[in-house]
Amino acid sequence: MSNFASLPAGPGTARPLHAGDSEQPGVTTFRISTKDRTFVDEVQYKGWSIRLADWVHLSNPDDPSKPIVAQVFRVWISEEPGKKGQPGLTVCWYYRPEQTFHPAHRQFWENEAFKTSHFADHPVEDVIEKIACQFTARHIRGRPRPPYWYLGWPLYVCDSRYNDRERIFVRIKNWNSCVPEEVRKSTEFMPIYPFERTVFPRRFGSPFLKGKGVKGPGGIGESIERGDGERIEGGGTGRKRSKRAVGGAASATDISGPSKGLYVGVPGASGTGTPATASPYQNPYPAQYTAPQQQQRPQSAQPRPPEDRSILTAAGGLAHLGNSAVIEKLPAETAKHFDRDPETNEVLWFASPPMDVAHAPAPRYSLSYLHWLATKRKRATQPPGDDAMDVDGEQGGDEGGSVAKRPRVQTVTEALDSLLASFAP
Repeated sequence: MSNFASLPAGPGTARPLHAGDSEQPGVTTFRISTKDRTFVDEVQYKGWSIRLADWVHLSNPDDPSKPIVAQVFRVWISEEPGKKGQPGLTVCWYYRPEQTFHPAHRQFWENEAFKTSHFADHPVEDVIEKIACQFTARHIRGRPRPPYWYLGWPLYVCDSRYNDRERIFVRIKNWNSCVPEEVRKSTEFMPIYPFERTVFPRRFGSPFLKGKGVKGPGGIGESIERGDGERIEGGGTGRKRSKRAVGGAASATDISGPSKGLYVGVPGASGTGTPATASPYQNPYPAQYTAPQQQQRPQSAQPRPPEDRSILTAAGGLAHLGNSAVIEKLPAETAKHFDRDPETNEVLWFASPPMDVAHAPAPRYSLSYLHWLATKRKRATQPPGDDAMDVDGEQGGDEGGSVAKRPRVQTVTEALDSLLASFAP
């Protein structure tokens, strides 16, 4: 037992029981075993009722941070002498992107998992939690109803099968063939709350691109061509396919991954990248790699181009949006309440709400100056009269241009002095 898991190996490292490879532990099978066990409808564990076709997280002996994504195909009670009465599950493993070998340009949906042909027997103690996984046809149209999924549970999406023997992805066309036979074509199995419109999940690049720091057991590589008569895992021999078979397989093989949904990554670098050197099985394509434009440092002599902050650029560009871009227009009864451009008659949109900032007041004249200016204008418009106050320079003098001065008024002290002087002998 390792990392609290009962199995010696997990997805990507485990091998079939009859593979004949002594270096790798044999864990999985390609068929559901019926030996030494009694099948039941459900088992109780941690307060959960685990039934047929439920999705669960199981303990991963290779990496506890990435539990095994699996679907329950059988629930049983062991009849083996050493394990009699112990409950267990037969599940089908689903691989994560980092557990697969894929080209560097392949893209993945958010929380995408891949159906495999590996079945494994787990004791019920390996169950960590209940989860849910939807196939693409339903995932883009809604979310599962309780009790199949509750808000807060992990939710995965599956679009393709993964063949780890040939390292190829095949898009699933018949979804009923991927679930237990008992729930096929059942309208009661995982009903959904429908969306108002189709919603595709976000897309990401390979987890092994440089800078992400993700380790295997997968890696960057390409499909493996088996030689004629070469032994393959799970029994049988490899053989060269006819031209007709190769053409049919190429049409079903999913090489580039999903094309719909918002791409999250460096614009212009969604189809290229630099692979990490974490796995010895990599087969990189250095001739196809191009550095992102954002990493090119402009020359000092050239002016910096203006940054494009449109919503189209933020979404990754028109090439990344593809057919998933949806344009919705405001109804006429809603648009009539907003201001319009006088030239185009379109509703005015603003990048941000108005800001209430302090504006510095413009310089203004003081009250003293304004009072003086008003007085001056009043004097200029007042007609001359007897009671008008004489101002220097405003009244004319003699012909020589001299200005007449008003007689000086005698003060009280001067008047008293002159009066006393007149009474003196």
